[in-house]
Amino acid sequence: MIQKEVLEEKMEDYRQAGAAPQSEPERQYYFMARARELVADMEEKLGRKPTCCVVTFGCQMNARDSEKLLGILTEVGFADNGEDEKSDFVIFNTCTVRDNADQRVYGRLGILNGYKKKNPAMKIGLCGCMMQEQGVVEKLQKSYRFVNLIFGTHNIFKFAELLVTMLESDDMIIDIWKDTNEIVEDLPIVRKYKFKSGTNIMFGCNNFCSYCIVPYVRGRERSREPKDIIREIEMLVKDGVIEIMLLGQNVNSYGKNLEHPVSFAQLLTEVEKIEGLERIRFMTSHPKDLSDELIEVMKHSKKICRHLHLPLQSGSTRILKAMNRHYTIGYVGFRSRSSAYFSPEVRKGLERAIREFGDDGWNILIAEFDVHNPMQQMAAVDQMLREGVRSFVLAFSDTEVIRRILENLKKLKCLVVLLSRDLQENTCLLYTSDAADDMQC
Repeated sequence: MIQKEVLEEKMEDYRQAGAAPQSEPERQYYFMARARELVADMEEKLGRKPTCCVVTFGCQMNARDSEKLLGILTEVGFADNGEDEKSDFVIFNTCTVRDNADQRVYGRLGILNGYKKKNPAMKIGLCGCMMQEQGVVEKLQKSYRFVNLIFGTHNIFKFAELLVTMLESDDMIIDIWKDTNEIVEDLPIVRKYKFKSGTNIMFGCNNFCSYCIVPYVRGRERSREPKDIIREIEMLVKDGVIEIMLLGQNVNSYGKNLEHPVSFAQLLTEVEKIEGLERIRFMTSHPKDLSDELIEVMKHSKKICRHLHLPLQSGSTRILKAMNRHYTIGYVGFRSRSSAYFSPEVRKGLERAIREFGDDGWNILIAEFDVHNPMQQMAAVDQMLREGVRSFVLAFSDTEVIRRILENLKKLKCLVVLLSRDLQENTCLLYTSDAADDMQC
């Protein structure tokens, strides 16, 4: 992120230099200045300001990347109209985690082709994770020749340079990098919301879960320097932001590859010190990297929201091993869940339950329901039973619902870990099942 006045000054300096610098982001400032001249020519020919539309598929990381794309486009003279079929330049920031996202992109491209036949001057660009797949690029080259620009996730910072190349050429421009260690700071951004913003703290992933394509399309983990993150958030706060979402494929492993390693918990501690910032969120977390240090920081923080996105993926250690997740359901059951919120006595109780019943094959569900809606609570448990769940971790406050649910579950010989949370007191714990009636605590 960079202040508009500073950006304008740098763009003018590098425009007058006459040749593109080799260093980044200075090189992109030069091409932004050049792109502005080309867009001004378009405006003169059209008799109006050229329009653009950035369409985002996928995750929060893509949404943040799209804000950078739109920041560059508006800086060089495009007007955002939010309608792809009516825009002079449309760019799809794609996702490839699910096949449905791929098919939606192909479908939209087919529709845009019809609009482009009516408006041959329309430009179409594609970027993001889907473009990192070789088969996708080959298909686009063969069947979607009307696309003007294709690039991936690793060189998104080169967008201004690629934009100039596209505007000066009638050819399909393709620029895909297999990987990069480069992180380029200080590029313009247009935020979707005034009061909140995402901030990238790292890129890529090293986990290589057996079902996941992210490490192959986003690359290996690369963490931003803490000072750059803090500086960006401070600038956002000065611009009216009160809530920050720290973004990364696995924020819990932040800082491990820095020259001077910094833990995610340490970064959160520094972010908390920023005056004017009221709320801190982060995603996504990996259970295997959820440290005691992070749990303690969350416990004592006055700004971190009481929300933790922790994708468990499975209730079976066997399946977790096949997924290459590097943790067991026992680890999830008593460490990452209980130690974050509950007392040492609760932790010991959960450890005892897992030793008694084993840590494989558990269908553990954490359910925190609306305490004013007992019928919702009962209906949810009934649905779980119909789906074959026979072991539970349930969080409730309504005592009548607790009694009725326990009666039903005991008849079915289910294991129940009941977390009855009193907002004014410490959490208390109750185990009950026909096989474990002696485990009251």
